[in-house]
Amino acid sequence: MIKIYSFLAYLFLSNYKRYREMEQRIPDKSVKVYHPNWLLSLLLGERFLAITFGNVIIAKFIHAHLISRIARHEYTHVEQYRRYGVFKFLYLYLSYFIKGLINYKNWLKAYYYNPLEVEARLHETL
Repeated sequence: MIKIYSFLAYLFLSNYKRYREMEQRIPDKSVKVYHPNWLLSLLLGERFLAITFGNVIIAKFIHAHLISRIARHEYTHVEQYRRYGVFKFLYLYLSYFIKGLINYKNWLKAYYYNPLEVEARLHETL
């Protein structure tokens, strides 16, 4: 199932230009990193640097000193997709996010305190 989802991410969300500098920092060579197309760049906005779909990471240009940190963060999401499966991961992510919106009334806090994001941030500095 992850392969189908990853293919869709590759097909619809990337501009097919590999992000080799970040890809080299990911321990699993089956994970591919691409630059986003203009639409996803617009949707992600300025605050978000990357998004993961299965074993495909779509990442904006990132300053050299942040690449390793963001690569570890996004690779944690790849591992979460594998642990839970695509549908359960999406369900958990969205349900945590919605609960955060209800509790904090702020979408940035809902994102920041999402347990899946908290886990990913813990791996940024390992």
